[in-house]
Amino acid sequence: MRSLVNKKWLTLILKADESVLEIIDAHLQSYYLGMSKNENHWLFYFEIVSKSKVETILKSLIQQYKISVKWETIKSEPWHLSWQEDFKTIKISDEMVVIPDWDKKNYSEKYIIKIRPGMAFGTGHHFTTKLMLRALLKWLKPEQYVLDIGTGSGILAIASSKLGASKVDAVENDTECIENFEENLQLNKIGDSVKMHISDALEWKDYSYDLILANVNRNVIMKLIPKIINTRSIILLSGLLETDENLVTDQCKSNNFVILEILREDEWICLAIKQKESI
Repeated sequence: MRSLVNKKWLTLILKADESVLEIIDAHLQSYYLGMSKNENHWLFYFEIVSKSKVETILKSLIQQYKISVKWETIKSEPWHLSWQEDFKTIKISDEMVVIPDWDKKNYSEKYIIKIRPGMAFGTGHHFTTKLMLRALLKWLKPEQYVLDIGTGSGILAIASSKLGASKVDAVENDTECIENFEENLQLNKIGDSVKMHISDALEWKDYSYDLILANVNRNVIMKLIPKIINTRSIILLSGLLETDENLVTDQCKSNNFVILEILREDEWICLAIKQKESI
């Protein structure tokens, strides 16, 4: 894992309507290391090498929305601790709650997931993570094998284990996520049933699982769907806006997948799909 000591980072300060910032977040989440929300702006943290890609994305969005953009360079500091101010308890359902690791309160929910904010995506605050957790509560059965593509902080892998999965393979291509992933496993007392693999999501070869999770982005999902046509798994897909729905569902149907369910919240969706002949 690369050292963070004396490393420089970029902060991107964006001002826009909150609904617009949520859309921007969806486009940038594959590139940023972390983010925090302030009253009138959002801050995103990037490695310097990501700037050109991010600026290309922003150029397109600025043509559609009113956005104020400001870049700043900072030295490596415990800036991710500022996320604690934004990390509140998140009630997923009557059975599940996501809490920050410093929360010592007693909760009545059956499934309590502890997360330590770090440089990895997935604290439960984003709509797509909430949708995936709600879908997991419905579709995951005890003793199943689960593949979590784009695991980030490990929140979905942890939830899968707590819900009774006997094996979870968690795939992530960003080595910066390793430390936070392992911290979160320890916080939740998750043992050897969950294993992290550093790999590109589209390079993974084995899809012989009962349940496949992919909370990534539209571009990855569009490329992933044709690669998993031989699986008998139920597949949960998110990282998707409502505006992506027709494109993604068409891709599913053209690859012989049936749409079992679409969950919605705000402008975000989560799809549950399965190969037609395996139903």
